[in-house]
Amino acid sequence: MCGRYSTGKVSKKKFEDNLSTKLETIPSKYNVAPGQDNPVITKDNGVTALSSMHWGLVPNWAKNPNPKIKPINARAETLSEKPSFKDLLLKKRCLVPADGYFEWQVTGTNKIPHYIHLPDMSAFAFAGIWDNWKGDDHDSLFSYTIITTKAAEPIQYIHHRMPVILPEKHWQKWLDPSSPSRSLPGILQDARNDCIHRTVSDLVNKVSNDGAELIAAVTRKRQDEFDFI
Repeated sequence: MCGRYSTGKVSKKKFEDNLSTKLETIPSKYNVAPGQDNPVITKDNGVTALSSMHWGLVPNWAKNPNPKIKPINARAETLSEKPSFKDLLLKKRCLVPADGYFEWQVTGTNKIPHYIHLPDMSAFAFAGIWDNWKGDDHDSLFSYTIITTKAAEPIQYIHHRMPVILPEKHWQKWLDPSSPSRSLPGILQDARNDCIHRTVSDLVNKVSNDGAELIAAVTRKRQDEFDFI
């Protein structure tokens, strides 16, 4: 799954070069969490743009902007089967900029945080879908969820799921609403699986903590000292 990630050193230039467009600045955060508004790239009405969206999908048909369930992840294997996701997969796909994500390894009663990233520490994009909820008073809420898949073999012992990291060659096609639906499963299956990881500080467990120290390698000497928040 993906419940926290980082945009600490994400440069917009990589995205501008690959998408042939100008984008707003991507804020630097080391502890992006569900329920927050975060940068998301979409292509709507022919315009590719970066905007801020709520992490936790609120479908357009929801009765209110705060439903009991707001999915932060969607399984790639069942996207086309679930009514909540099927139309969004076809029409409202997005890229979620990041440079790493956090996952917790459960060992007995302990939960050990790992920071997972690409070998060169470069920025990348999660595959996502988004929606726009509109109220009777015409207020809008833009929200997104991150697509997940089976974890790559080197990190399966940490967790059996991981977010879909799209290769740059697929960014344009993924964003384009006119891309054939038959091509989408292949794009998701071609996700990058060359991630590496390191154990990090318990500081990441607290949402209010933010800074480069959250992704620094920490040797876990005593796994029994962990207070998960």
